[in-house]
Amino acid sequence: MHLLSLIFAFALLSLALSLCLPSASSSSLLPRSFVVLSNLQSGSNIGSICRNCLSFGVSEVLIVGRGNYMGKMRQADRGAKFKLRFRHFPSTDEAMRYLRSEEVDAQIIGLEITKESESLNSFTYAQRSTAFVFGNEGKGLSEKQRSVCDRFCYIPQFSEDMASINVACCSAIVLHDFATKSGFLEASITGEKFGSGSGSGSGSGSGAAV
Repeated sequence: MHLLSLIFAFALLSLALSLCLPSASSSSLLPRSFVVLSNLQSGSNIGSICRNCLSFGVSEVLIVGRGNYMGKMRQADRGAKFKLRFRHFPSTDEAMRYLRSEEVDAQIIGLEITKESESLNSFTYAQRSTAFVFGNEGKGLSEKQRSVCDRFCYIPQFSEDMASINVACCSAIVLHDFATKSGFLEASITGEKFGSGSGSGSGSGSGAAV
């Protein structure tokens, strides 16, 4: 009888753990995020955005037009280019066809201040893949980029002395917001760094480019 009680208690404990702990199958149900980069001038910005993409769980980075992005990052990516998955498209239309395909089915969010833009503070994401489009450092999103976006959002500022924040800073805030609201799991911490603590080096992985 005592043995049966132990077996029953162990079964209840296993059931409780299975309900409380996230599984690989449940994490695969989380929405994916994509980042679209086009017309950026600064290689440092591209590298910093890629570093943010890796930090906040972005599935793929889509580079539009610019084919030599790897050499332009000036090590600002801190090795992220070796671990991220990239796709290169000659035009915005081709990138959008991929994002709107049945395989991805992403909602396209443009980061820009427009009459239709929603504040990031109250922004809610659809329970599906989401692609974020970041524009040129000086001119913002082009008319072509705006035309392909489903929605727009902006990051509220609390001073009128600066017109906008840096595009790489913008990407960090927005990607963190998406990951948090979508229920991404926080990475483990080792010492005073996330993961193994080796992610700030040159990187030893092999980034996939399609």
